[in-house]
Amino acid sequence: MRYILLLTAVIFFGKLPGQTLRILDRSDLQPIEHVLVYNQSQKISAISNRNGDVYMTLLNDGDTLIFQHASYQETVQTYAAVKRSRNQVFLSIRSYDLQQLTVSANRWEQRREDISARVTSIPAREVAFQNPQTAADLLNRSQEVFVQKSQLGGGSPMLRGFAANSVLMVVDGVRLNNAIYRSGNLHNVISLDPNFIENTEVIFGPGSVIYGSDALGGVMVFNTVQPGLANSDSLTLSVKPMLRYSSANNEKTANIIIKLGRRKWGSATSFSFSDFGDLRTGSHRSSEFPDHGKRTEYAYFNGTTDTVIGNDDVNLMRPSGYSQWNFSQKLRFRPGTDSDFNYGFHYSESSDIPRYDRLIEYRREKLRFAEWYYGPQRWMMHNLQIRLFRENLIFNSSKIILAYQFNEESRHNRNFGSMSRTGRFEKVHALTLNADFNKVLSTSVDLYYGFEGIYNNVISTALTTHIVSGETGPASTRYPGGDNHYGSLAAYGFLKKEFSKKLILNSGLRFSRVMMRSTLVDTLFYNFPFNEINLNTGFFNGSLGLAMHPQENLQINANISTGFRAPNLDDTGKIFESEPGNVVVPNSGLEPEYTLNTELGLILGSSNQLRFELNVFYTLLFDVMVRKDFQYLGNDSILYNGELSKVQAIVNAGQGQIAGGFAGLRYNISDNISIGSSLTYTYGMEIGNGQDIPLKHIPPLFGATTFNFNGNRTRIEASVVYNAAKKWENLDPSEQAKTYMYTEDGSLAWFTLNLRASYQVAPQLQINAGIENILDKHYWPYASGIPAPGRNIYITLRGNLTK
Repeated sequence: MRYILLLTAVIFFGKLPGQTLRILDRSDLQPIEHVLVYNQSQKISAISNRNGDVYMTLLNDGDTLIFQHASYQETVQTYAAVKRSRNQVFLSIRSYDLQQLTVSANRWEQRREDISARVTSIPAREVAFQNPQTAADLLNRSQEVFVQKSQLGGGSPMLRGFAANSVLMVVDGVRLNNAIYRSGNLHNVISLDPNFIENTEVIFGPGSVIYGSDALGGVMVFNTVQPGLANSDSLTLSVKPMLRYSSANNEKTANIIIKLGRRKWGSATSFSFSDFGDLRTGSHRSSEFPDHGKRTEYAYFNGTTDTVIGNDDVNLMRPSGYSQWNFSQKLRFRPGTDSDFNYGFHYSESSDIPRYDRLIEYRREKLRFAEWYYGPQRWMMHNLQIRLFRENLIFNSSKIILAYQFNEESRHNRNFGSMSRTGRFEKVHALTLNADFNKVLSTSVDLYYGFEGIYNNVISTALTTHIVSGETGPASTRYPGGDNHYGSLAAYGFLKKEFSKKLILNSGLRFSRVMMRSTLVDTLFYNFPFNEINLNTGFFNGSLGLAMHPQENLQINANISTGFRAPNLDDTGKIFESEPGNVVVPNSGLEPEYTLNTELGLILGSSNQLRFELNVFYTLLFDVMVRKDFQYLGNDSILYNGELSKVQAIVNAGQGQIAGGFAGLRYNISDNISIGSSLTYTYGMEIGNGQDIPLKHIPPLFGATTFNFNGNRTRIEASVVYNAAKKWENLDPSEQAKTYMYTEDGSLAWFTLNLRASYQVAPQLQINAGIENILDKHYWPYASGIPAPGRNIYITLRGNLTK
């Protein structure tokens, strides 16, 4: 009705004298587009443009104006009051809204109230306020995703008891997971630039119907900045520079985003550079374990021999620093209303990254490694997207994505006292084709369907290098040294049926076929009883969900779904040392694992005051892929890197179960003040064989409570972040082998106090500052190989220049 009034106003009153009002965000003074403005009688209405301007006619001083936007609190002012404010109107952002979110649970945008899966969204403005150093920290700051770190340059997300290659990462519609994503902690997410991410959505629970293999615990969808188009043929220009310094690791980050736009085309360019020094951890330790996490000494090569240097600051994690740079270029061309073309190029490269958890290993009471680091981690992606909005018999809208990715990573280690360094190098070429379609079958039925093709080529090499003479020699490769081909073909369909405004059905089905061929050609180091690994497996999986709205501001969700993960090259063909004294060998007989998941969710919220969310789930795992003791040519131990090591392999180990829940509360005390709290609990066991064994990626209870103030030009947030303990007997066997990371009691409980603020000095300049871990607590997050930062003081300058 209001949009009809807007059209009427444009037709009958568009040429009459009036006033231009400018609508701005109260906190950052930026213009707000798409604000609906109308008077009390609803006879006059208009919508703001990209500059926040709205042209109103036939207004009297006594008129009352209503300002509405999905992301902002509704504001009511008299026209006389608006004039006294120099025709400027300031809106305050909402803390939440049941209808405001659009999600990509089915690869297409939908209203949040139509989705039965649990989804959380992290918008760009929240990322800018939280100031995460990496994309892993971005997920961690949501306080709904647990993140493990083996080193400072890392971050492995955990979702509902799954991690690494059992959770899926998607960037601009393209899956990042490839054939060598491992089951251990995985840190590829740091290749993404958090400064160039426009929105992040985390879909909890199996996403295999839409996204295929690996999406057992959930899907993390990263949408990068979209080039904007102008409302006219004139050129628009936006330049957003950013500088940040953080004290805990002497971080120095610079970023600049430049956006250009005309009516039919747009461009977005971003460059970031970050330099991180050695991490300083907290100084206030548990009274029971006063020495836990102290770095008392470290290895140093003086040019001829390795020596041990006493660390003059036991809270400085030496060595742990690294650097990284990111470049992104996106182009957009929209020739008309029925088509949209987007091209994206992303490149990321790091320096060498010290593997801190390996550098603190001891053997026979001496440091085991003199060197252990990841070589430069490189990631490149070309992404071409074609969107068509042409209604026909086949679709109403379609989206074709063709992408090429190149990944390069390497691992380098040298035992203390040895002159020989081993380097293992991996290169992955990945092609992806996605074709997604949306067809409106009736006013109450939408069909989403699509096809996916994936191909990976993996090249694995290795060598040894004498660190003084530079002479090189052969070494065992991490993966088979011959051909490594991995691919899949899939088709899916997803149906949304609206029985009424109170009951919406979401159901889907997918068939995937996964194929792999790998050849072992190197017999110098190993002579396996097979020289080829083949995989050709197909799998159906489905989902059924109900989104129910029994009354206003109440949503109840119920879901049942299956998920699967097909073995990849890392599962079937890897040869590596998993922990001190254990070596993993290939297993050509590995089968896929799959899950059956049920969940129930409740969302309760009023439009202006309260939002409460509760979600519980239960997952059964079948043919679980876990690392177990194994035999190689009848032997339970072999020589690896010159040491006798126990043989292990990834095997299908029967069944497992995972259960847990999430509770979240946000309450608006007033228009400017709100509080929020969240809590996540997960339980997981491998079951059968007469005993229950804890699963690996099960974090302890964790959550956060925040207090927010949003005022004129200002936002302030105070928070407490907390983790429960995890007892030693509740750690899985692979974690118990890492005694250098845990205390005798296991993983200790911890909490931090934090304070963040932003102040908009002018429309063109914002200052962010904060103090994290105010009490300088020393804590070691579960499963992490490096302690967390101590007290961290940061300051950020953000510019915003537009033309």
